Parts: sequence; C-alpha cells; structure tokens
Amino acid sequence: MKYPTSADFKKGENFLYFTNRPDSAFIYFNEVTKNSKDSFLIALSYGYMAEIQQEAGDFFGVQESALAGIKLLNEDSLQRDCMASLYNNLGRSNVGLKKYDAAIGYYDRAIKAQPRSDYQNVYRNNIAVALREKGDYKEALRTFLSIKASQDEDRRALARRITNLASLKWEVDRNFNPLPDLYNALSIRIREKDDIGVTASYNHLFDYYRFNNADSALYYARKMYAIAQKTNSADDRLEALRKLIPLASVQETKRLFSQYQHLSDSVQTTQNAAKNQFALIRYESDRSKAENLVLQKDNAQKELQILRQKILVYGSILMAILIVGGAFWRYRKKRQQMKLETHAAIQKNQLRISQKIHDTVANGLYRVMSEIEHAETIDKVVLLDKIEYLYEHSRDISYEPVEKEGDTPARISRTLTSFATPTTKISVVGNKEELWKGISSMIVKELEQVLQELMVNMKKHSGARHVVIHFSRPNNHLELIYKDDGQGFPSNFIKGNGLKSTGTRINQIGGQITFAKETANGAEIKILIPILSNDQESINS
Repeated sequence: MKYPTSADFKKGENFLYFTNRPDSAFIYFNEVTKNSKDSFLIALSYGYMAEIQQEAGDFFGVQESALAGIKLLNEDSLQRDCMASLYNNLGRSNVGLKKYDAAIGYYDRAIKAQPRSDYQNVYRNNIAVALREKGDYKEALRTFLSIKASQDEDRRALARRITNLASLKWEVDRNFNPLPDLYNALSIRIREKDDIGVTASYNHLFDYYRFNNADSALYYARKMYAIAQKTNSADDRLEALRKLIPLASVQETKRLFSQYQHLSDSVQTTQNAAKNQFALIRYESDRSKAENLVLQKDNAQKELQILRQKILVYGSILMAILIVGGAFWRYRKKRQQMKLETHAAIQKNQLRISQKIHDTVANGLYRVMSEIEHAETIDKVVLLDKIEYLYEHSRDISYEPVEKEGDTPARISRTLTSFATPTTKISVVGNKEELWKGISSMIVKELEQVLQELMVNMKKHSGARHVVIHFSRPNNHLELIYKDDGQGFPSNFIKGNGLKSTGTRINQIGGQITFAKETANGAEIKILIPILSNDQESINS
C-alpha cells in the first residue's frame, strides 16, 4: 500500500525539505486539510503541520494539529505508523511545555502504535530524554539501557544512543568518565555529517567540562555555536550563547550578550509571527489556553491571598512565641544568676566566718591552753579575762571590728610571746612602733592571724626550743622572717589546712610566703608584703 498524495501535499513537502521554507509548506499542508477528501492524507498533513509548529515553538498548536490528525486514523498497519508519529509530536510538545509526565504518556502510546522496532527505540529514547529533562536520571538511564539496538540501526541512531547512555551514567554517578563514549559518538556524527547530532555532542561535552575544565568547556561552547550557525538553528545558537557568556572574557561577553539579546528577540518575533500564522487551526487551543490561564491566574491569586494570610497568622504566632520564650528565658537566666550570686555570697561569708572561728576561737583557745599548761600557778582573774576576751570576740565573728591604732607592736608581741614555755624561748626582733607606721590596718589584721597560725603550727609540730621572728622594712616592703630550731619541713612536706589558709591570706594582701624545706637546722619561713597605706586600702577596696 502506497501513501496517498496530492499536488498541494507535494508542494508542501518540497517547501519543507528542499527550499527550507516551513511557513510556505504549512500553507499547502493546511490547504490539504481543507480540500482533500482522503482522511489519511489529511492526517499526514496534520503530522507535517505539527512538526512545523514544533520547530516554531507553537506547542499548543502542535497539540491541536496532532489531535486533529489522530481522530482521522484507524488501526490500519500503514496508518499506525502515522498515528505513532502524531503521538510522538504530542510528546515533544509536552516536553516543550515542561509537562514531562504527559509527554511520557504520549510516547508510550507512540510505542504501542508503532510496528517498527527501530522507531520504537526512537520513542523509548524520547522517554529517556523526558525523564532526563525532568531530573529523574536513574529512571532515564534504566530506560536507555532497556533499548535494544535493532539490526538495521543506522550510524546516527547508534551515536545518539551512545551519547545518551554516557551522559546519563555521568549524571547518575559523577565518578563515571563519559569522555571515551562521548568522543566516540562525536566521531561517528562527524563522519556521518550529522550536524544536528554534532551540536548535541558538543553540548554534552560542555556539560561535562564545565565542572572539570573551564577552558575545555569554553572550547566546546564555541564549537557548538559554530555548528549551530551552520545548521541555522536558532534554539541551538541561543543555547550555545547561554553557555559562552559566563565563560568568555569581559569584552567578549558584552558582544555575545548583545548577540544573545538580538537573537532572542528575533526568535521571539518569529515565534509570535508563526503563532499568528497558525491561528486558523489552533484558535480553539488558544481559547482553551486563555481560559486556563485566567483560571490559573484566579487560582494563583486566591492561593497567594491564602498564603499571605497564613504567613501573617503563623508569623504573629511565631513572634508571640519568640517574645514569650525570650522573656521567660531572660527571667530564668536572671533568676539563676541571682541564685548563683546569692550562693556565692553565702559561701564567701561562710568561709570568712569559718576563718574567723579558726583564727579567733580555735587559735586563741589553743594559746590560752598553752599558757595554762606551762604556768606554775593559775591566776583565775587573768584566766577569766582571757576567756572573756575570747567570748567577746566570738560574739563579733560575723562583724568586722575596727582595731585600735597605736598598740600594734604590743598586740603582736603578746600574740607571739604567749606561746613561750620553759622549754621554748620566743624572740621578737624589730617589732617597734616605727615599723608599723603607714601600714594599713587590713595588713596588720591579716598578719596577726598569720603569726598566730605559725605559732600554733610550731607548738603542735616543731618541737623547737628557740623561735626567732624578725621584722624589717626593706625597699618599701614589710619583711617577716620566722626561724626555729625544730624539726623543720621534710622534703615531702605537704601543707595542712592551717598553712594553706596562711598562704591564702598572704596572697590576698599582695604578699609572698616562702617555706624553706631544706635548712641546716629547723624551719624557716619568709614573708614579704608591699606596704599599703590605709588610704590606698580604701581606694582598692
């Protein structure tokens, strides 16, 4: 069975294939649809018209023409080939509209309608392309792998299959190297003089190299643009320019961008003119399209309004939550800070009271016990006075009593000599009134406690027979040297709580305390304190 034909049909084919005037071809094919009585011939004409509209970018017009042609066909084996072609046109138009799922559905129908395996592979290839454009690279690769090469597969189809498989494998796994296959397919297309295929190869090579080598990417973008100019494909030229512009030099970019704008405007003008030219066969589609656009616009405006309302409500709720949460967080943080400060103050006060108990009561009581232990007779009045003194001081533990000035040497001497016994002699050197002039009351107070602690420690652990405490003021410092002839400090000496407290006190008033662990006989302790007047003490506190 031969395909039907007519004079207008032949003229349309001539204008389409030999003179490259698709607009004139469209006119003659349209005449066939209006004048011919042969439904098959009309369907063939609609197929050509759909292809012309596809190339012009009139995707809605493609759908109108293809659907009109399908209605005229039956299940005749010859007509099934035409039906498959029309379904393929519907698939391509939906890809142009980015409706990839719909496109895949039409390609499936084309496969079912097409009896020839080589064309079936073309449609399967189109399905894979739609999946790739959709971004489903794994499914696209699976589809390509399912395509079995027909025995009469031509070289162009082979190159297309090799290119698609290689590029998809790379999209799925960026560690895969597609270059050998891409170059193989390119060489086939060059030998076959398949300029459109060569353009596609350069496009794939650019996609690969733009992630690996900018210079190579620029090279293939230029090659793509050159071959696109040769084929006079506006879409390919625009695509090549889009690839060239980001990679070219600044000066060249301006020129390329100007070309891109000019070409884009020209293509848009051409497409608009083509759409106007095809108005007679697509006005129904245009009307439906307009209605759909209006409906979509109304729906979009409603959805936008709803979205704005939701954003306002949710934003207000979120803002309220943030404000309440922030206030609660600040309240908790402030409360925790207050607790910490209160706890620290309590601990500090407890430590101060503990030290005062140790200094005033414990050490004082130990001094009284030492005096009683070595006294031949006990004077009850004196003993009661000392006990009353301890009692009065214990009542003032939580306060900071102000010591009287002028009696510092006497107090220091009393404190030290109270630890003297028949077996332990206490010698105090340099404890004169001039020594203590200009020294702050705070330092005097702390030194009294330090000296008392040293004497208690001597009494408990030293076994010394002679103790010397020497006071002096070298270089605007107060120096105190304690020496005894007792057991001294062993090499593995570890300070007890009393001596640790002594070191802490000296450090707090800016002084230094040194324990000599190795001496010829007994212990030696050196204390050095910078002199701080009462006025300076007030300023520093």
